[in-house]
Amino acid sequence: MQLSSIFIQYILVAFSTACLGVTFHYFLKPNMIFNFWVIWLDKMSEKNAFLNYIAMPLGLCPYCNTTWIAIVVFVYYFGLSLPIFLFIGLVWLFLHLILKTF
Repeated sequence: MQLSSIFIQYILVAFSTACLGVTFHYFLKPNMIFNFWVIWLDKMSEKNAFLNYIAMPLGLCPYCNTTWIAIVVFVYYFGLSLPIFLFIGLVWLFLHLILKTF
């Protein structure tokens, strides 16, 4: 494959992953299906600073949570390789644009 087609694949999959991350973050809001998870994370994070730090990547921070989703998606589609950092950067770019737009 040519380098440009691989980069276009990265862009399309990164945009889809960012959309998936935003969707999961939306499902964590009150009266949504995964709100119980946020309630549990909030109770856990009140106990001490370390648990608060751990709660962020588990769902309280959209950037942290989408990073885990991006890692899983990248390994599934492209295997574990060095361009994962480029992919995470693209996902964060699209995530930032989506969160600022909506």
